[in-house]
Amino acid sequence: MQIEPSLKASNKTTHEVDSPTKTLQGWHAKGKCPEGTVPIRRVRKVDILRGASVESFGKKHPSFHISRENEEPADTVSNGHEHSVVVQSGDRYYGANADINLWSPRVRPNDFSLSQIWIISDESIQNTAEVGIMVYPKLYGDYESRLFVYWTADDYKSTGCYNLICSGFVQVSNSIALGTAFSPPSTYEGVQYSITIFIIKDPKSGHWWLSVGGYWVGYWPDSLLPDLRNGALYVEWGGEVYNDDYQQGSTTTEMGSGHFAEEGAMKAAFFDNLQTADVNGKFQYPTSLRAIVEKPKCYNLVAGDKYFYYGGPGKSAECP
Repeated sequence: MQIEPSLKASNKTTHEVDSPTKTLQGWHAKGKCPEGTVPIRRVRKVDILRGASVESFGKKHPSFHISRENEEPADTVSNGHEHSVVVQSGDRYYGANADINLWSPRVRPNDFSLSQIWIISDESIQNTAEVGIMVYPKLYGDYESRLFVYWTADDYKSTGCYNLICSGFVQVSNSIALGTAFSPPSTYEGVQYSITIFIIKDPKSGHWWLSVGGYWVGYWPDSLLPDLRNGALYVEWGGEVYNDDYQQGSTTTEMGSGHFAEEGAMKAAFFDNLQTADVNGKFQYPTSLRAIVEKPKCYNLVAGDKYFYYGGPGKSAECP
């Protein structure tokens, strides 16, 4: 077990890490974990019963692949998964960074809404390491925006899970708890909150390390994701909504702030300071971002060179 990566964040030339803040997650108000222990969110029987089955609890729904080589919006059925994302490709990537704006979008009971970073092995998505914030009442039993990690080693077929529900991700931090809420969220035309999240591949161990708000949280072991051993072919940032009742049309579940990207600062949700890391662990701004928006009348995206606004309200007269 590795306690911290061999590649220190302070050695990066183009990336600055947030100063650790113990008010990132509300559970700190009730205590803290002793050194040598890690916080683990309790999974109760009622949590498991909300799932479709014991076997599927804590797993993502399989979805049709979005084309990462095509900028045109998809016009095919997405099996309920709707994305507004940007993708960087054309090289091999060994890390990714973003400042993610924190919101609590309105979500239907059986849907989810998330904002995340994807580290993706290849077009077939055999291996991914994922981190972000999500509202997922069926998994967590409430409508709060919570930190999550995810992984799959076989395109979401049988491997992988959220957080620490199954063996996979190794946590080392006693300050950040996976599956717990950030508080407070941003408000429309009000105070904005964001959190710096990055992933970096340790050149010695090969593990994919995660930092949240300046804390080394843990890592995805090298052996867990063999197709990522030589880096990722795609890095993806953005939002995803799952519509459980997609056969009946669009959902009212929101993405981001629930407002469209063109509303801009203090109104639409954003990702900022987008960066990828090379084999030496040096972070740099992307050079060829491509936007992929599957349902632009429901959720959209406006991108700059190292940031983007995204989101939307979902179902409406224009998004039936």
